[in-house]
Amino acid sequence: MASDTIQALADILLEPDGKLKDLSDKKGRLKLLDAITNNCAKQDETKVLMFKLPQSIAKVIPAKVNAELCDDDRKRIDNLQAHYFKVFLLGIASAILFGFLFVITVYKSWKFNDVKEQHELYYKHKQEIIDFGKYIKNRYPDTFTSWEETRQRATEDGDN
Repeated sequence: MASDTIQALADILLEPDGKLKDLSDKKGRLKLLDAITNNCAKQDETKVLMFKLPQSIAKVIPAKVNAELCDDDRKRIDNLQAHYFKVFLLGIASAILFGFLFVITVYKSWKFNDVKEQHELYYKHKQEIIDFGKYIKNRYPDTFTSWEETRQRATEDGDN
């Protein structure tokens, strides 16, 4: 078994003529160096082409272009000219409508402020009455009780 192991190790490390094998893979290194050299050459070529690119694009762009309308486009333009007055009137009507809506909105907002002020005054007046009633109830409970009884009798007499 030891001799088989020594023989396998010798096959790995030695050439058939007895010289040591070159384990450094010179062929692989040469291929890698060739690939790196080719890559550098392609990069240099690409740099030159990129430098020339704006000039080559400028040569391809035409100095002027003749644009012509097709028959369908001419028909559309003629149709627009024929209906121009209707479109113009529609625009004016839309502007008037939006202006009218704006004026109504401003007017309603103004009226709402007036109504709001009236409601605030009404609330303030009612709050003063409530505060006065609480004051009378706390300071003069007999007067308040007498007033409440009189009010209940008046309500009962009015219901009958």
